Amino acid sequence: PIELLEDEEQFNSVNFEKEFGVTAYQCDQLTGLKTPPGYTITPGAVMAVCIETADDSSVNYSADTYIEQVVSWSLTQKDPYGRSPFVVNPIQQGSPTILTNYDCSLNEGRKCIARTVAITTFFDN
Repeated sequence: PIELLEDEEQFNSVNFEKEFGVTAYQCDQLTGLKTPPGYTITPGAVMAVCIETADDSSVNYSADTYIEQVVSWSLTQKDPYGRSPFVVNPIQQGSPTILTNYDCSLNEGRKCIARTVAITTFFDN
C-alpha cells in the first residue's frame, strides 16, 4: 500500500495574474469563418456570432482559457429619431430563447458559435 502524508511545509502558496480576453465577430453559422465586409442580414435569416478566447494581445488563441457558457447576448437597434433603442436578447442569464442556440465545443472549448434567427421586429424600428 501507498501512504500519503500531508505536511503543510511541503506545499507552497502561489499567486499569479493572468491577462486574457475574448473577441467576438459576426461569422458564418456553419463554418465559423468571419463574414465578409458588407454582409447583409435579412429578416428570418440566421445570424451568427463567434466568441473566442484571446491572450493579452487579443490576437492569438489563449491555450489555457476556455469558454464554458454564453451568459448573455443582446442586439441593439438604434432609433434614427432618437427614441429608445430596440433591444433583442437572444441569450439571458445563460438561457437561449427558442430561436437561439450556442455551441462552445469548438477549438477544444476556446470558441463558441451563438446563432439566432433575425426576427422581423428588429428591422421594423
